[in-house]
Order: sequence, then C-alpha cells, then structure tokens
Amino acid sequence: MERAARSPSHFAPLLEYGLHFGRVLTTEGEPRGAAIWLPPGETSVTDERAAAVGLDRLPAVLGADAIERFFAVLEAVDPFHKTDVPPEHWYVFVLGVEPSAQGQGLGRALLAPVLEEARRDGLPCYLETSAPKNVDFYRHLGFRVLRDIVDERSGLRLWTFRLDPR
Repeated sequence: MERAARSPSHFAPLLEYGLHFGRVLTTEGEPRGAAIWLPPGETSVTDERAAAVGLDRLPAVLGADAIERFFAVLEAVDPFHKTDVPPEHWYVFVLGVEPSAQGQGLGRALLAPVLEEARRDGLPCYLETSAPKNVDFYRHLGFRVLRDIVDERSGLRLWTFRLDPR
C-alpha cells in the first residue's frame, strides 16, 4: 500500500526525464501505461539531467532504504549496459502498465513504434527488469536474456535483455 502511494512521486521525475531527454509513449485517452525510451547516444542518465527533472529529490520521496536499494540496482546493471550493447541503441528506461490493464497488449503496443524504428535503423534495444513476470513478456517480443544476476547489496534478482534488429 505504501509503495502504491509513493509510485506517482517516484515515476513523475522519470516521466519528466523521458519528456525532456527521450521519447515517451502513452496509451490513448486516460493513461493506463507508458513507455519511456532513451535514444541512441543518450542512454546514460547524467547528474545534471537528473537534477533538472527532480530525480535528485527521490531520496526525500522514497526514503533512505528504498533509494539505497534503487541505486544499488542501478549500479549493479550499469556496467553491463555499457558493455553488452553498442553506444548506438535504444534503451527501454521504463515500461509500466496499470495492474488492472496488464495482459491486454498495452505493453506490447507501447513498445512497438520504437522497436520498429530501431529495426528499420538497424539498432539494438536494451532493457533491464527485476520482475520475474516480465522475463517471458520480453522474450515473447524477441528480446534475449543477456544477464541473470542477483545483486549482492539489494538481494534483487535482475535480468538484462537485448533485441537485435532482424
């Protein structure tokens, strides 16, 4: 319950980041989901950009323990992001669909336009997840698992994925 209450405050700066420095796709009408993509050559979040959209205020919103786990996860996967795909790739920064709307094809629809653009341009796509239920979803879209690790600091199991153009 507490996590659900904090989610809008957590995701608002991530959405803002995508609006300023990436591409945001949402469902039509009342938003039930969103995909935040970071474009080729711009897939690293910089301190300056993070501060510009309020990501630096997340510790006050989420609390010290939660933000420590969040940054531990980012630190765990960042080296793989830098080595497992070339600099020119699309990065699925965030994909979220309201729980009551999951399983209706919205996630696929939110990803499809950029997946098609990446395919046309011959660029790979990359993402990470810590949600076991997402693994089959991404595999079904053609992504392959690159890494399946457990972060020592947070204890979270994490997967990294890559989709190469066909």
